[in-house]
Amino acid sequence: MGRKKINLKFRYDIDWLKKLKITGIVIWPYILFADPPDDVSDSTFRHELQHVYQIINRTPFRFYLTYFWWSIRYKYSGNPFEIDAIIAQTKPLTEAEEKMKWRSREHYKNSQVA
Repeated sequence: MGRKKINLKFRYDIDWLKKLKITGIVIWPYILFADPPDDVSDSTFRHELQHVYQIINRTPFRFYLTYFWWSIRYKYSGNPFEIDAIIAQTKPLTEAEEKMKWRSREHYKNSQVA
């Protein structure tokens, strides 16, 4: 069985995330970042990608339902999805993830020129 193609969309420099002091968030199929692309660290990018992988392994509905339940039950810091993403953010980006990050930055820069 082949891998399913995922059409992720990236958005950067999101003011409301800055106001909430959130560096990044996944709202399927978007990954939103508070900072411009050149200021998003590899660890933040990798953290949010881990949430994408969690969503893919479940379905968006099941992920968000479980995520919110675990956030109520264990609080944010004890949420198993967050613990998994925190562990993942310490690992380097794979070659495919590096390419994804580069393409998302280029897309952002090109969209600003218009």
